[in-house]
Amino acid sequence: MLGQVFRIGYYGQNDGLDCIWLVNDEGKYQETMDHDYLFKYFDIIELSEETDVFGKRRPQLGPITRALVKLPKRARKN
Repeated sequence: MLGQVFRIGYYGQNDGLDCIWLVNDEGKYQETMDHDYLFKYFDIIELSEETDVFGKRRPQLGPITRALVKLPKRARKN
């Protein structure tokens, strides 16, 4: 999991508010954790402005699309 990027998924109505879903880069709900574990072992890199914690009338989270970045020659490893 080191270096992997996750998103926080929507809560299920039966989950409770201390149940956090991790969504992997394919858009699949992978595992759950509580807030204490999240803040102890993960770095938050971006905050969402989403206000609907249950995701009603929201599209499902899809896969993460990676930007293609071309490095200059001096930064490439040979």
